[in-house]
Amino acid sequence: MNIGYFWQLIEKNHWRLDLPSEVKHSLRVDHAGPWHGHPLPYRTKRCGFRDCPTCAFHSMKKHRNRVDKWIKSIDKSEYKFLTLTLPGRWYDARYLGLAEQDKLVRKAFRSYRAKWKYHVESFDGVAVYEHTSNNEDGWWHSHVHAVVRWPSKLDLAEQRKRWTESVDRKMRKQLESWTDGKFTNDSRVVDVKNITDDGIADYMTKVTNYLVKAPKSEPGVISKALYRRRLVGWYG
Repeated sequence: MNIGYFWQLIEKNHWRLDLPSEVKHSLRVDHAGPWHGHPLPYRTKRCGFRDCPTCAFHSMKKHRNRVDKWIKSIDKSEYKFLTLTLPGRWYDARYLGLAEQDKLVRKAFRSYRAKWKYHVESFDGVAVYEHTSNNEDGWWHSHVHAVVRWPSKLDLAEQRKRWTESVDRKMRKQLESWTDGKFTNDSRVVDVKNITDDGIADYMTKVTNYLVKAPKSEPGVISKALYRRRLVGWYG
């Protein structure tokens, strides 16, 4: 490995140096040991931080293989590619920090699935939580990508209403009342597309922008905000 590249990885906290157990034992028994005068052998391991593009790539690659295999096995005419985004403008959701926005989008998605089960049937598919950031304005954009079984009887306008209510029912109700139902900000929160190509797995599990666009003044912000939170969920 090129030493310059190796040093860059260390600076990014990607590689952690570790000594083999036999070397550690030797050093405990005899501080000099057989390694006296010789360079210590070492091994490296990945850091596992979400802020690290390299570790994130390897992690999402595992999910990508599983998602890709599943998508190739389903009848694509029965499924849709669904994207759920948080409403903006009048809603506070878009202006929250990463941890709070992630918590809200997960809570809203649970509520949305509960309504789905009540009105249709079980929520059958896979979903990925994605968090992107634009350093220019500093806001986070959390959303959900999913491939889900989509019955023909589902009404898109009704699904948009249910998702917005899942995010902030009180605010939606107020907007509907103030504008006599003319404005609720439902129009862009739900997007539904046909699955025309197996490559959708690559798009769903891509290494997302937050890995490289997180505020540099806050190292580790991703790892702290999303600590022990799953980014991929299987349902049904």
